[in-house]
Amino acid sequence: MIKYIGMGVVLLGAILLSLSNKIRNKFSVRYMSIMLAAVFLLSLSMIFEGEAYTRILDYNFGDQGFLFIFALFSLGAFLAGVFFTILVKRNPIILIKKYWKVFFVAEGISFVGTLASQRSIDVAPSVSYVATVETFVPVFIIFFSLIILVYLSKIAKVGNGVIEAIYREQLDGVWIKIIATVVMGVGVYLIS
Repeated sequence: MIKYIGMGVVLLGAILLSLSNKIRNKFSVRYMSIMLAAVFLLSLSMIFEGEAYTRILDYNFGDQGFLFIFALFSLGAFLAGVFFTILVKRNPIILIKKYWKVFFVAEGISFVGTLASQRSIDVAPSVSYVATVETFVPVFIIFFSLIILVYLSKIAKVGNGVIEAIYREQLDGVWIKIIATVVMGVGVYLIS
């Protein structure tokens, strides 16, 4: 029961984010509907992934079972990308050629993050634990945005106002985000 109370506390922390006017004013019906669909589908996906990792244990593959399921997950993500490329009839090759360095770094980091997330789903007693801990993503976004902002303005002396505006926007309502993170931390502590 205490673990579910902890999940409720984490949810309360996430709800605290809506107290900031700067954050709340950026919400729209379209945004909320897209995010609700994304959360629903991601949650459903995590449940199926957890079940796949659990069922592969019956075949005594050991760590190879994780790699097999992760390979299937990656293949599904690749095929979904191909499907949407065909559906919207846009050629991503032009952008990839132009921004291949950024693409390579971003996809490399994304791959390592996905690998870690999938491995945590594999070893966690429940996917709800993984989902709860992943609510700390906004903290890392704030942290990395601060580092990039300091780097751009102080070290690199880059004067591109658009880039700085993007990273400054991540810091809107920073105190509400920090308080919400502390509340979520208490919830994660209760879960563990």
